[in-house]
Amino acid sequence: MVFSPSGAPESEFCVGDDIPALVTDVHGGIWTAYGDEGIYGGHPESGAGLAGWTTQGQAAWAPDGRLPDHPLEGCAAATEDEQVWLAWHSGGRRGGTFLTRITPSTSDVTSYRSPVPGLDGLAGDAWLRIGA
Repeated sequence: MVFSPSGAPESEFCVGDDIPALVTDVHGGIWTAYGDEGIYGGHPESGAGLAGWTTQGQAAWAPDGRLPDHPLEGCAAATEDEQVWLAWHSGGRRGGTFLTRITPSTSDVTSYRSPVPGLDGLAGDAWLRIGA
């Protein structure tokens, strides 16, 4: 469900199953990182592992092969100015935990291997040092 700044309901829609991390960006876009039951559970919105949505529930961003591996489990999300950060654990050949920075206005995607194994969250400038 999407609420206006005053708290009134504006819209409702489904963005998938098993969402351990969800964040909104400065323009109101909704960003999700899915858990393994969402990714492998057959729900069409969850299968890519990471996604971006409009406030009307329209798909606005998908990885489309731009990640270093296929996500197994989303674990955290944060925003920094115009950028969105999604942290996730890999389920494929490369293994490990990754931080993916997305710039919605350009669709630029950059992923970094996390310096913290088993990352469970993002706080402060932890992601800024990696991206700088």
